[in-house]
Amino acid sequence: MRRDTGISRFDLVVLSTLSMAAERTLRMSEVAHHAGSTLSRLSNIVSLLDARGWVRRRPDPADGRYTLATLSDEGQNKVTAAAPTQIDKVRRLVLDPLTKAQQSHLGAASQRILDALRPRAELRTWPSPVNTREGRLSGAQDSTPLNRLRDRLGPDALAVTPEELGEALSRRRAAVKNAFMGQSLVAGLGNLLGDEILWQARTNPWTPARELDAAAGRRIHRVMRRVLRASVKAERVPPERTWLTGRSEHLSPHALMPSCPHCGRALESDRVAGRRTAWCPHCQK
Repeated sequence: MRRDTGISRFDLVVLSTLSMAAERTLRMSEVAHHAGSTLSRLSNIVSLLDARGWVRRRPDPADGRYTLATLSDEGQNKVTAAAPTQIDKVRRLVLDPLTKAQQSHLGAASQRILDALRPRAELRTWPSPVNTREGRLSGAQDSTPLNRLRDRLGPDALAVTPEELGEALSRRRAAVKNAFMGQSLVAGLGNLLGDEILWQARTNPWTPARELDAAAGRRIHRVMRRVLRASVKAERVPPERTWLTGRSEHLSPHALMPSCPHCGRALESDRVAGRRTAWCPHCQK
């Protein structure tokens, strides 16, 4: 789809969700719910859409704790241009091979699945197709793909205890940033959250997870809860100038390296587990 329209399927989901909303505006948390996304991932995508002039963000005047996303006229034009390509592909690959009766059965089955997933997603801080704490989907068998996925997820990042996190870290050989990104250590952490938590905990992202001592594990747990609660309240990873993400969100290979909010020295950037990672070599030794 990106080759045909210049945007990804997830971009189109976000833009389309806003295009169908009243005044083309929704809270970021509502967009995340409809798109089946975490706030962290959505914030990254909306930042890119904002840079292209398709989406604008602003505080909710009714409640400053929330952020509104509004689809611009340029964004609406992009939806209008891109949607037919996606609709045609879905019709050709999904609907055309089916009879009318099969299409009806597919619609009914899909709705049952959505009805089962939505109540759980509404209860979770970070939306996910399955709940890592509340057991299996109602009526599902152990062999279903969703439950196999559930078995690979770690505990919810806001629910894990210090002891559980410390024990999980002690079993990982990988770099701690890599461990966080796998979702099997804890579920619900995106790339920006991982960077922010490790920076505030003064932990080098390259440190092998199992080499962290008990004090470091407790510090990471304490910081993780604080960062997540602030992010839930802001409905994004807050771009505070006193936070690492406030300095690193515009970091690129062609820009001057931003400075660490704590010590003022230049940040470094590299890829860990395929993800762009920013850290301070002075504060995160």
